[in-house]
Amino acid sequence: MDEATSSLDTNSEKAIQKTIYSFKGRQTLIIIAHRLTTVEDCDKVIWLEKGRIKMIGKPEKVLGVYNDSNPNIIRAGSDPA
Repeated sequence: MDEATSSLDTNSEKAIQKTIYSFKGRQTLIIIAHRLTTVEDCDKVIWLEKGRIKMIGKPEKVLGVYNDSNPNIIRAGSDPA
């Protein structure tokens, strides 16, 4: 969904995410995302790198390790300077 929503304004993107997350517990969804915020509320995150699974787990664990391994990535809301 990330590519499909990347050009939307923030409010529209949040509305779509809210709809997607309303399926939680009833449907299995596979979300491929470049924006880490897209997967923060998922039950499980699978980190793929170079076509291989690097890590599977709860978002806070996987994203924490990802952020620690990629310190040069500019995150939403951070000052790139």
